[in-house]
Amino acid sequence: MTNIITDIEQLKAIAGVPDSNGFDGFISLAGGAARSSKQIWYDAEDDTWALVNWIDESEEQYNSTAEFIDNEPTIMYAMANNALVSY
Repeated sequence: MTNIITDIEQLKAIAGVPDSNGFDGFISLAGGAARSSKQIWYDAEDDTWALVNWIDESEEQYNSTAEFIDNEPTIMYAMANNALVSY
């Protein structure tokens, strides 16, 4: 079952589940013709984020939700356009 993530609070709820895989999903590109797979974790205790972009296995760390939002415009755009999907 997949879920479309539409806002940061919803992403926090999924990515912040302790001892889980966090958010495991993708950004739907080109109307669903392609995907950009992501894994995202959120730690509510200290408001930090970790992200893995599976296309190139790059990793990012953010020290606050504001920093995550400022540095991940593609994810913000995907949420605003119903294109961020969790597995």
